[in-house]
Amino acid sequence: MYLATIFRALGIPTRMVFRIPPFDPNDEAQAQMFYQSIHHNRARETVRAALDGTSGFENHLFNEVFVGHHWVRLNYSTLGQPVLDAHYFGLLTHIYTCPDLSQVPLAQTWGMRYFR
Repeated sequence: MYLATIFRALGIPTRMVFRIPPFDPNDEAQAQMFYQSIHHNRARETVRAALDGTSGFENHLFNEVFVGHHWVRLNYSTLGQPVLDAHYFGLLTHIYTCPDLSQVPLAQTWGMRYFR
């Protein structure tokens, strides 16, 4: 959120992207379903290397900046952060894009989940 604010102050169009792993690594049934369904060896093993042994359900908020006439993912200092990365959650699935957090329906989605 802070990085997006800084880039915007510098005149660089920036948006935020919510991403989650393809399954909950705490759920062995979900993990096995994913691993058995992904037939591309590199993709499957990259996710396995990144998520095996994790103890929580992870998610991440990326920034995307508009450079070179297109949106490019920016993860901290990594411009062009790949979607498939053994060092960063393996594979992150895009779930939501927004210009700022005020437009995210957190109360209606995550808020209700925690309320229950």
